Amino acid sequence: MINLKQNKGITLVTLILSIIIMLIISSVILYNASTGMNTRALNNMYNDITILKDKVDIYYSQYGTLPIIKTKYVNVENIKNININDNENYYVIDLEALENITLTYGKEYKEYKQTSENQKTDLYVVNEQSHTIYYVKGITLDNKNYYTIPNEYTKIEIPQVSRLKLKQKNNNIATLEIDATNKNVGIKTINLYKGNDIYKTYEYTNSLKERKQEIVDVELPFYEESNFYIQIIDTNGNATISGTITLKNEDTISTKEDLSALAEVVNSGNTLEGKTIIQIKDINLEGSQDNQWIPIGNYEENENNYFAGTYNGKGHTISGLYINTNVGYKALFGKNTGTIQNVVLNVEDETSVIEICSVNTGTISNCIDNTNKEIQKNEEKQSNEERQGNETILNNKETQE
Repeated sequence: MINLKQNKGITLVTLILSIIIMLIISSVILYNASTGMNTRALNNMYNDITILKDKVDIYYSQYGTLPIIKTKYVNVENIKNININDNENYYVIDLEALENITLTYGKEYKEYKQTSENQKTDLYVVNEQSHTIYYVKGITLDNKNYYTIPNEYTKIEIPQVSRLKLKQKNNNIATLEIDATNKNVGIKTINLYKGNDIYKTYEYTNSLKERKQEIVDVELPFYEESNFYIQIIDTNGNATISGTITLKNEDTISTKEDLSALAEVVNSGNTLEGKTIIQIKDINLEGSQDNQWIPIGNYEENENNYFAGTYNGKGHTISGLYINTNVGYKALFGKNTGTIQNVVLNVEDETSVIEICSVNTGTISNCIDNTNKEIQKNEEKQSNEERQGNETILNNKETQE
């Protein structure tokens, strides 16, 4: 009897202990199961963000803007202080703008795209400045909420970047490419400078688009070094400038200023030997008593002033040339040892005898003066040696290129 009672007592205690242990084990299993599910959820979120970051970076490098739904997302109380490099602007990522992407979360972006309802939380958002990606709903693990991949964020000063480069050059027109980026607060104005003067201004109202690209054609005066740079002004009024590029037109004439510049270059002692100068437009020098023409290669002033290159007028007219009768050389060119071709000289005052060239020891071909008659040589200004070397070819009726 005694032994039986003792056995029953032992069995009851054992049963109670077994139940307690089973309850503890069940609790542990349930906790671990819950923790395991949350861990998987957190890993899924990390995987989503990693995929998104690669896709967003590629998109931004191609288009200079973020793949976002343009309406600003404001339900950001839980995420706005995570990365100290964030600015105040967060936008929902438009997953439809990204190719070949499969995510676990972020499914409510389509509804948000239609309604812009800020109560939606199954969304991935990106900060305009830092490009940090967040999952608004977050994942909870061990009583802690996670919204992005953990990182030790340090304050980064993100500079403005501005680049100016030559895209192509055609005659006296240079095509410049402007590329400006500002990941701080957006770009308000871009000024293209030529020297100390603003050549062209671009104003923007869409400060969200952080990268601005423009193409602009600039005209280059003959033989003048033109320095170009850009200034970008952000929406806070801060300004930075790009590096300077220097361009020079050494072969194209299109204006009266260009033709005067050619005369100045040659009359400063640069014969332009080996250079070919092309006239691409009709030019009116608008000469007068107060605006007299000084010949290209003003040999009477200095024997080193002569033209030794090639001037091709391409059949274009030069008019408005005025030279006072008291001046020795009455010509477009004073002295030429190079080649002058396809020039049409149109002087309205038929009482003035103005030649294509006064002293020529080079070649003049296919040129027409204002009388459509053969251009007379100025015998008084040509030595016997110069006359022997003269290979002048005249065409009084047609202008050929």
